[in-house]
Amino acid sequence: MLTTPLEAAGHTRLSRPEEIAAYLARLAAGTRGAQLWSLGHSAGGRPLSALHLPACAGATPSLRVLLVGSQHGASEAAGGEALLVLARELAARGSGGPWDGLEVLICPDANPDGRALDSARNAEDVNINLDFVLLTQPETRALDTLLREFAPDVVLDAHESAVLKHKTLAREGYMTDFETQFDCANNPAIPAALRAYAEQQLLPTLVARVAAQGIAAQRYIREILSLSQVATHGGLTAHKFRNRAGLSGALAFLLETRMDPKAGSYPSFRNIAVRSAKQLLAQRVFLDTVAERHAELKTLLAAQRHSEEPLVVEARYASRGPGQVLHLPMRSIADGQLREFAFADHRAVVCGPALTPPRAYWFNDHHETFMRLLDNHGFAYEQVTSASRCVLRVQPLSAPQEQWPPPQRLTRELPAGSVRVAVGGPRGRLLSVLLEARSNSSVFRHESFARLLSPGGECCVLAEEA
Repeated sequence: MLTTPLEAAGHTRLSRPEEIAAYLARLAAGTRGAQLWSLGHSAGGRPLSALHLPACAGATPSLRVLLVGSQHGASEAAGGEALLVLARELAARGSGGPWDGLEVLICPDANPDGRALDSARNAEDVNINLDFVLLTQPETRALDTLLREFAPDVVLDAHESAVLKHKTLAREGYMTDFETQFDCANNPAIPAALRAYAEQQLLPTLVARVAAQGIAAQRYIREILSLSQVATHGGLTAHKFRNRAGLSGALAFLLETRMDPKAGSYPSFRNIAVRSAKQLLAQRVFLDTVAERHAELKTLLAAQRHSEEPLVVEARYASRGPGQVLHLPMRSIADGQLREFAFADHRAVVCGPALTPPRAYWFNDHHETFMRLLDNHGFAYEQVTSASRCVLRVQPLSAPQEQWPPPQRLTRELPAGSVRVAVGGPRGRLLSVLLEARSNSSVFRHESFARLLSPGGECCVLAEEA
């Protein structure tokens, strides 16, 4: 049996990027139909790769599953280590097993720079897990390419959560005590039927099945950094990979397991044997669950991927009501005892007004900037050679953004040289989330694009009415 780099090292250190790449190459060479996909290089010049494992012969239509690990490098390494074991198990499956109908693409080392540098960031000191709106980094562009070219049905993004947060919660004398957490893609622009199925059907099943195997599990609670903060679920914007994947047409999930303090005394390096075993258990549960619902998921996704339902691009968490609290256990650093604390419960989601998806977007200025953005995201566009007359939705600008007047519906002539990008396909909703100026995930929330907006003028992105 092929041993993982972690197993070969006796769990005395983490797997190195070059060892992971060599292991995936050996698995690909020894597995019928498997392929090693080259995804380019990291910011630090390290190879990025993924292992493609086809469904077993006769299993059609296959359910496409994308598994991603170690976006935070060595800081959250267990997900990637577990995925190497899972890759071996998938490569060895025979006909008649529960995973036969799964076509799987595994990217276990999404941030090789961070793994090599013992960091959560890449060689450009960027947290790649916050870069899925602008895609400034080669690592995030590589993962987005997988979403476009593999077109997964379901996605699992494997992370860890540090229980000891030295710069925040630890200053108040406490650590968190979570073991396993799942969350689903929750951006409000994702079709409602997909969000409802993920939240009400798959998420409770994943939590219950992991808990049934003796490991405490729950729906993800956003990082607890203070005993006085409010409690919410995961971020609502497309900055997070699971939401990026959900907006690309997949049922996407986050997995987080407990990461023990580095300075503790453990039977393996940083307790990596225990950490990766918990990850592997949860990853197996995930594959079992989606494989069991194979036909149901294919039907649901086929019906929703080209949804034209109204589009919601603004959302925020809010209180679930006066006096509503969520009780969570915290562990005292001083004596190790668990104590329960009440956090104001802000897990309600308040959405802004819905928009009718436009036929296309136009850029009447800053053409080169927007064409580079569209190239990074893989959106096709055209630079028109003659003037076009269109009915457009135009956003007037004022300061601050919260006081912008409502959009106006105007007929305009757009000059030759203007850039047009059509809205359509499973990623059309993602395009709107990125380009609508009012969106929580808008590119205009970033300084490099915010400076293109001039109070008293109008947004340079214009929506062509359908």
